[in-house]
Amino acid sequence: MGWTFGEPEMDPELSAAVRSNDLFRLESCLRNSNVDITAITVGKNNILHIAASFDGKKIMEKIVSVLSKPILNYLLVQSNSRGNTPLHCAALASDFRFVDYIVPLMMEEDVGIEQKNDQGDTALHVAAAGDSGEDLKIAKRLLEACARLGVDSNSNGEYPVYIAAERGSLQMMRYLIDEFRDFPATGPLGKTALHAAVGRSEIGFFNHLLAKREELKTQQDDEGSTPLHYVASCGDLWMTKLLLEKSCNICDHKNRSPIHIATVEGHIGVIRLILRSNPDAHEIVDKNGRNLLHLAVKHGRIKVVKFVIEEGRSLLQSLLANQQDNDGNTPLHLAVQNHHLEIVRLLLKVKKLRKLVRNSWGMTPLDLAANSDVRSHPKLQTLAMVKELLDSGAEFSARRLDLISESSSVRNSNDHEIRNGSNDNLIVVAVLIFTLSFAAGFTLPGGYISDSSDPNNGAAVLTDLMIFKMFLVSNTMALVLSLVATYCLIQDGFVEKYENVLNVKLLLRFSITMIMIAFGTGTYAVISPDSKWLAVTVLCMSIMVPFMLIQAMSFTKKQRDILKRFRTEGNDVWMRGFKWSGSEVIDFVYPNTVHWFSQASPIEKFFLKYLAWFLPHPATVVGPQQSRSTTPRLLDTSYKDEEIVSQSQSQDQQHLDYSILGS
Repeated sequence: MGWTFGEPEMDPELSAAVRSNDLFRLESCLRNSNVDITAITVGKNNILHIAASFDGKKIMEKIVSVLSKPILNYLLVQSNSRGNTPLHCAALASDFRFVDYIVPLMMEEDVGIEQKNDQGDTALHVAAAGDSGEDLKIAKRLLEACARLGVDSNSNGEYPVYIAAERGSLQMMRYLIDEFRDFPATGPLGKTALHAAVGRSEIGFFNHLLAKREELKTQQDDEGSTPLHYVASCGDLWMTKLLLEKSCNICDHKNRSPIHIATVEGHIGVIRLILRSNPDAHEIVDKNGRNLLHLAVKHGRIKVVKFVIEEGRSLLQSLLANQQDNDGNTPLHLAVQNHHLEIVRLLLKVKKLRKLVRNSWGMTPLDLAANSDVRSHPKLQTLAMVKELLDSGAEFSARRLDLISESSSVRNSNDHEIRNGSNDNLIVVAVLIFTLSFAAGFTLPGGYISDSSDPNNGAAVLTDLMIFKMFLVSNTMALVLSLVATYCLIQDGFVEKYENVLNVKLLLRFSITMIMIAFGTGTYAVISPDSKWLAVTVLCMSIMVPFMLIQAMSFTKKQRDILKRFRTEGNDVWMRGFKWSGSEVIDFVYPNTVHWFSQASPIEKFFLKYLAWFLPHPATVVGPQQSRSTTPRLLDTSYKDEEIVSQSQSQDQQHLDYSILGS
């Protein structure tokens, strides 16, 4: 018939005949001497690849009947652009009939069954990833022909058993596990099928693997993690119970045991089960020398800290709370370092807590609190933490005052660097606004009059429209304000004063507002009068929507901030200096009263009034017009609130003086 072994492009008629399973068209192509049966498509698929992908068993039978064995063997092992043979394609298509037909042909010539594609997958790897009955039948047929397929891994180090577990094919995994006990069950990074089952939270896989491959319980991946480490991270109690017996004390390469992982993720149920199974599990420390309480504090797991302190034995409490890590830090040190005020309070409840322990740098918890970086945490929270430690009997370490001064100067230097960085950002914003407004001034909406006979030649077309005049005014305002802001920011020492930065930010806010108005009015001016609704919509979106979104986000942020302070500060703690848009708004908050400063805007006052809903007692919102230099004690004159008076009397004079408005 004149066939040659080359790589010419497949005839479209031949390709169409195979794809459509049209035997008549195929026979016509085979009779044509100009058609090369070994030709391939652009994707390097030969005629058998196509037949395998399109349920072409009948086509295959016809091709086999007319091909010589050398040509057939060549086509059976030929790879396409992805390295797949026709057997791979049949497995991908879950076509058992095709696989069942060509496997004997391949066995007869001993070619192709173990051949791998570009990912290193054999046909069994491909079949193991499927979850249909056809895929299972394909796997059985392949293993009948060549059992070695089950002990061969792909380029990712995945064996068929692992692929079945990881892809979620339960019946496939059961067959491979039950029938072939010696098949490896590992995958990439040293993970096993049991690791994969935990990751999928598949109880069926999990139970079957435990029943058939109990040795997988303690097998570790490349990071040293056992399946129990995985379970501890996801918090599944049922799986935890099944794995506890042999692996609860095995540590990974960071020397973290499952109880450490459960602590980091905050799974109290898993921690409780591990401690019941092995009461000594709390003794394990990670590579940094940190126990489970260290880790709970480090990661802010308040519920875990409460569990240890409230449900743990007194000996366990003191042991964990006073233990030092490799840096000499106790859990209290870490709580202070991470500004976890609520955790600090919980730790201070431990009766035998050692508050004077010094870490490797000679710092007590109180030293750390006093040297906290207040830029990244609320100053009030830092002060409250210092107060809690002082009230509990904590002490400063012996330190030279000149060294403290040097430390302060270093912090001031860091503050200067931060201010300079903020200054650069503000300059970029100001210049950007200036550029936009400057460009808009020379590319006016509607264009210019270009009629040489018109006396107004060169003037703006829309000059007489009021909306166009609004565009010009707002755009000019944006340009001027951004220019002034830029000029101020490039002056030496300008950003050293916080008030100057606030003023520049105010200028930029106004300029942003003006540029949005300019955009809205400019767009309105050029929209056809027939689309008035569109013009109004664009104008409203340009002006109102940004303002509403900014206010809504600010409101939510401030509400969360105040509620967080109530949760962390308790009912009887002064709260001063609450900031809104950079200015002091709230003077102080007491269980029954909220004071605001005179510069509170209407929106801020509206929010503060609704703040009373979240106070522990029915509260009164007091503005400056109602209360000048008012202390909680003096509120009795206006509101007859005996509780405020009695509670204020319990405060020392320093707190009372501190709470006076404006002091």
